[in-house]
Amino acid sequence: MTNKQRKMKPTVRDRGYAWVIVVAAFLLQAINGGVRFSYGLYFVEFLNEFNKGKGQTAWVGSIMQSVFNLEGASVQQVESGLCMSRIPSGMRCRE
Repeated sequence: MTNKQRKMKPTVRDRGYAWVIVVAAFLLQAINGGVRFSYGLYFVEFLNEFNKGKGQTAWVGSIMQSVFNLEGASVQQVESGLCMSRIPSGMRCRE
């Protein structure tokens, strides 16, 4: 390490705010996954509450999963259109 590199120190210090973002993102993912993957528990209650058949009640879970999946695809299209990320297939952003 040279003298110049030793003298150059970052002026901005991390005050722990990054960890707040990490914890918040983790909690949001946990809640999101918990709702999505525990629908089987809600299904029985929906059957009892609405007094409908299993076929009609199952649409609730199907629509919920579809919305989550379509939302992910649409966000990916916006990201690639704005050139914010690289597409895994090797395509590059237009310059």
